[in-house]
Amino acid sequence: MLFSMLIGAAMSAVACMPFPALQKPLSAPNIKIIWAGEVHGTDEQPALFADIVCEASTVRRPIVVALERSIGEQAAWDAFINSDGGSVSIGRLLKGMDWSSSEQDGRSSLAMLRLALKLRLYKSEGLINGVRLIIPDALPGVSPGDYEASMANNVQKIADLNGNGLILVLTGNVHARKEMMSVGEKKYSFAADTLPPGEIFSVLLSGGSGTAWLCSNDGCGIHEYGQGKPLHRSVVFDHIPAGYDAVVNLGGAITASPPAIQNIRK
Repeated sequence: MLFSMLIGAAMSAVACMPFPALQKPLSAPNIKIIWAGEVHGTDEQPALFADIVCEASTVRRPIVVALERSIGEQAAWDAFINSDGGSVSIGRLLKGMDWSSSEQDGRSSLAMLRLALKLRLYKSEGLINGVRLIIPDALPGVSPGDYEASMANNVQKIADLNGNGLILVLTGNVHARKEMMSVGEKKYSFAADTLPPGEIFSVLLSGGSGTAWLCSNDGCGIHEYGQGKPLHRSVVFDHIPAGYDAVVNLGGAITASPPAIQNIRK
């Protein structure tokens, strides 16, 4: 039952809600990367990102989507993106390491599974060329700066292979910030800040206060999360948080999206 509901929801979402205000950065020939930062573990923000991907397809540039997931899952994602999207294909996708990880921080939520289904449909419709994953499998003891640089390097490799196309990246919002951060006496750049500044456009996805599936000191689960009063659905370029080029407002509150694997098993 849940499989059919997920598939039906994804198919109904192929006709996306437009964001014409993003046409300028999407069309700019120098911009190769649109990097969107979300709050992990919400129902709404992966869907908001899917709308941005759909909007980008109207500028008729080759599009590749990059996700904050382990590269070790790439083969499984390739198979799923080119599958029929049915329950067997979903089950195979969910066998990947990130979906079954003991620490469910929101990157493997039901909303992310719905995003995977939408991206599969976008690929079948010719709106995108594919989906690439950007987190290296093994980084034991790596410093925060090296982690950010490694993620950015993987995005840059995808961009280098995509000619005049666009890479649309979805990660947690800190990785999308084009600025540096201090950790003790050390400073390091977030991933987006290490890429050529004239080639990247950084977007903060924003919604009103609500809940999100987050990991904190008291464990992973539903937590209250405040992003302020819900604004109308819009794109804002002025008076926005440092490190971003635009804020894309959801137009409503956010709600927590639980882990896909736990709910599929029920």
